[in-house]
Amino acid sequence: MRRPPFRPGRLAASALASIVATSACTRPTTTEYVPVALNGTWAINATDVTGGGLTCGVTGLSVVLVQSSDTAFTGTALGGVVTCDYEGTITRQTVDSGTAVVGTLEGRLIQISVPVEGASLNGTIAPDDNQMGGTTQLELTVGGGATKTISGSWSGSRLGS
Repeated sequence: MRRPPFRPGRLAASALASIVATSACTRPTTTEYVPVALNGTWAINATDVTGGGLTCGVTGLSVVLVQSSDTAFTGTALGGVVTCDYEGTITRQTVDSGTAVVGTLEGRLIQISVPVEGASLNGTIAPDDNQMGGTTQLELTVGGGATKTISGSWSGSRLGS
């Protein structure tokens, strides 16, 4: 049996078809990961944080946040006021300037913890990195030493943006 003669054009066409078929399976993407830029001073507010007969709000709270990686940050509170109404009794407590906060990031999801105050804030950061917000939970001691866990919404705005 005789083999057909070698024809380079046929091999090149076959190789070209194979390359085209392979590259047609990959799709270029324009999605690019851009890490959150969190560094700076933020104004944090919370309203209608409620539970167990207790309603609280946080005003005038500024926090300086310093990002240590794409997934972690620390911060320091610069003051603010927590105002609560418990069964008709209004109390105001100043947030100590220098209170430490720690937090984590996962993409645009943020979690802030204030260990000494029993507070946590969970939420999202806006695409422009200048707004954030979500839900908060606080553990507060009320008259008689009882601890109440309350929750509500919070928001944050970068100052100077």
